[in-house]
Amino acid sequence: MSELRISDDGNLVLDQSEAIIWTTNTSVSSNSTVAVILDSGNLQLRDASNESNVFWQSFDHPTDTWLPGGKLGLNKVTNQTQHLTAWKNSADPAPGIFSLEIDPNGTSQYFTLWNMTTRYWTSGIWNDKIFSNVPEMTSNYIYDFQYVSNEKENYFTYAVNDDKIITRLVMDVSGQIKQSTWVATQQSWQQFWFQPIQQCQVYALCGAFGRCNDIVTPFCNCVKGFSPKSQSDWNLGDQSGGCVRDTPLACQSSSPNSEKDKFLKMTNMRLPVNSHNLSGVGE
Repeated sequence: MSELRISDDGNLVLDQSEAIIWTTNTSVSSNSTVAVILDSGNLQLRDASNESNVFWQSFDHPTDTWLPGGKLGLNKVTNQTQHLTAWKNSADPAPGIFSLEIDPNGTSQYFTLWNMTTRYWTSGIWNDKIFSNVPEMTSNYIYDFQYVSNEKENYFTYAVNDDKIITRLVMDVSGQIKQSTWVATQQSWQQFWFQPIQQCQVYALCGAFGRCNDIVTPFCNCVKGFSPKSQSDWNLGDQSGGCVRDTPLACQSSSPNSEKDKFLKMTNMRLPVNSHNLSGVGE
């Protein structure tokens, strides 16, 4: 049994069977606090007698979703970033391997990263109107992005031109960032834009011994002789674990089966990033 409550020290705590799973873990100067969800979607922990005294708010700690009024950026004093991190898969909100963060070197652009190390897409530099690599921002754009840069921080925030529009920007488990709006008549989210446009531009999407095809769905499948390492993860949209051999290699064995090991030619494929060439002795 889980419970979300305010602890004796004033912090917001999520526990399960009396074991703390998560806490705001902040310094609270009041012995009376309340938790409030604003119309913007921002969850605040604040002084019960003074609503302007906010001790913690979810907009400062985004997960996979960026809402209007929130900000993503870099604190130059602490060198900490506010970034988006995708879920592990479509059913597990634990941190996944894809993220979106502002350039830590100070330029006004965002990067999507694999495992917080490898960049595979950039928004392009902000020119006070649009990101150069997001062409959807050039016509009938309903969002108003702003860039703030000072001695303490660099960050972007955005608003919607129509307050009646419900929208979100998500770092998806697919490795794509997706801006969507809520369509009340259909009771569903409608994608306004997403990047990278080609799913196979996402770095290491299909994992080891996996291959990606933008033309068919699902995008990922295993090369011949291999199967998904975890079919359950693949079913939930996480193919990063890649594929494993159906039959172990027998090339080091003297048995007759060792003659069955061979190289298979793969056509119409692009080599992986950081691929290596190997040559036999004497070649």
